[in-house]
Amino acid sequence: MCITWDSANPYSLCPVIWKLPLGAMVLYAIEDGSYFADPTQVFPGSDPKAWDDTGREPDGKLRFSIGCFLLTNGDRVVMVDTGMGRWPDAPPAVHAQVGAMPQALRTLGMSPGDVDLVIHTHLHPDHFGGDVTDEGVPFFPHARIVAHQADFDHFRHAEGWLADRVRGEFVPLVEAGPVELIDGPRTVTPGVSVEEAPGHTPGHLLVRIRSEDSAALIIGDITHHPLQVSRPDWNSAGDHNPGLAATTRRKVLDRAAGTDTVVTANHHPKPGFGTVEVEGERHLFTSVAVEHL
Repeated sequence: MCITWDSANPYSLCPVIWKLPLGAMVLYAIEDGSYFADPTQVFPGSDPKAWDDTGREPDGKLRFSIGCFLLTNGDRVVMVDTGMGRWPDAPPAVHAQVGAMPQALRTLGMSPGDVDLVIHTHLHPDHFGGDVTDEGVPFFPHARIVAHQADFDHFRHAEGWLADRVRGEFVPLVEAGPVELIDGPRTVTPGVSVEEAPGHTPGHLLVRIRSEDSAALIIGDITHHPLQVSRPDWNSAGDHNPGLAATTRRKVLDRAAGTDTVVTANHHPKPGFGTVEVEGERHLFTSVAVEHL
């Protein structure tokens, strides 16, 4: 299996891994897969012309990464989200390719048993689908799993395929015992804390990492594309509460703006690491150089 995106065959499954040193830790961006969609449908309030220079395919679709992250200090291994895992009902038009996260772990010389903690930014299946195998067995046998109580309460009673995946895969994990459902900000392991950032889902979390003089922020689906950094009023079609999502987006980006904090989000084009710069009255997402494995 390839571990880089094959631009000559954009619909192939070619996960990427990028490495960002963070003080005494290392943060890896892992691509579990991707899908293709018309960005004007993903962001229905956006300016269609804004997407012309973003690498759209000839059919007008844009490639969206399905990403997750691995953080380690050499002793502890933390996953932030776990990818889609499987997507059997994906519409053919999106050319979905998923399930590369396990291969990425092998590429990094790690096994599922090495993972101590899994943090979920939210309970959409493209963020927790890697928690279980195709047979429904927990993929990370020794890991404590952290998610927000509000997301769990919402999705286990909701309708639709997103909620069906929660009931079919995540509820059994909760019943089995390895899941800690939280209801507020907290430090989940030394150097790693979570903060509530609702709107995309009721219990969406962001993950803040601090190590020595370095800091990073994993913002999940607060943004789906770097253009939203400059246009925080552009909501994703998947935002549960669009007004709250936009308010949260502005607050998070305002706090990160002009600092050295490295910001990353699951669906940004990889590598997806950058800083939020201030340019006049707007913000810009500026990529930072990282190592491609």
